[in-house]
Amino acid sequence: MIQSSLNIVLFFFAALQQSEDVKRIVKDRIFDDHRDSTAEKEDKMPYIVVCSDEAQTTGRGTKDSYFQDLRAGGVSILCVAKDTKTLAELLSAVYAAIKVAADSDIYSKHPEWDFPRLYITPSADKGLPSEDKKAVYRWLYFDCEF
Repeated sequence: MIQSSLNIVLFFFAALQQSEDVKRIVKDRIFDDHRDSTAEKEDKMPYIVVCSDEAQTTGRGTKDSYFQDLRAGGVSILCVAKDTKTLAELLSAVYAAIKVAADSDIYSKHPEWDFPRLYITPSADKGLPSEDKKAVYRWLYFDCEF
């Protein structure tokens, strides 16, 4: 099997779903970005949306291989809540869940994943109030390589 960064989003879903803190805050409201606008309008807050970002190669080919595998990619996680206090709690829980999972044996529980252990670099935007909902939100970004 070719190891690819195309499916690293699976790690993030697993990390969030195994976190008791995340589940306590959002219950089962952990979504992917393939929801229609009707489902989005019906969201109960707080909730999380996990999005696959761009995948890319890292480096150049070798004399034996002219095709580079996708070995880096990103995942964005949108955290949405009704108020700043809940958002802060949710952001902390999501960040901790990813950190704990990255240092855990989660990979041994998922032999179907077509990527090895990830090196993860987190970042976040400045956070904003929602223009069309009474909500606040913030994006967390995770650049990943293996």
